[in-house]
Amino acid sequence: MNIERLFIIDRCLHDENRQWSLQDLIDQCGEAMQNSKRSVQADLETLRKRFGAKIMVVDKKFYTYRDKNYNLAEHILCADDKQHIAELLTDIRQYTRFNEMHVFENDILRLHDKIAAAFGLPRPSRHLPGSVLETQDIRLWICEDMVDKIIKRPIHPTQKIEQYEIDGSANIVIHTVMTAKLEKWINEQEAKHHVKLHNVN
Repeated sequence: MNIERLFIIDRCLHDENRQWSLQDLIDQCGEAMQNSKRSVQADLETLRKRFGAKIMVVDKKFYTYRDKNYNLAEHILCADDKQHIAELLTDIRQYTRFNEMHVFENDILRLHDKIAAAFGLPRPSRHLPGSVLETQDIRLWICEDMVDKIIKRPIHPTQKIEQYEIDGSANIVIHTVMTAKLEKWINEQEAKHHVKLHNVN
């Protein structure tokens, strides 16, 4: 199964401006990986049997959806997947508040709109709260049990260790913006006494 091909076929079957033969679908999937007559036929069966698509054949040749309201994304994604995508889209938009990224806000918003529509997610608000942000130095204390994990999987690419303490804990600094996702993570770790926020400047 090739997800890219499934969405290409799905887009074609929703298009009522033309009729779609098997060869037409194969041609449209030409840039997808491992494309062949057999693979496209298998994808049509996958849409029917695994994802509940009611596909009919007109004049024994042309494929189309019986139900034009069918939404492939609704069948592929679970609730957790949708939540992760929604959080990712919000995080990406947060970066448009940097001075150097502000010019891309409209483009990212349009992309956010399209993805939200495709996956049945809430549409984004037209404006993020607050003004354009500069990056900041965020200093954190990390408990001894978390130090190795944070070194192997940095919180942010700019992460630097400022000082190790005698008890094995460490003080680190990251140079970024305090996004909602980062703030949530810090609060969760503070509640477990794994992390402590020193300051943001």
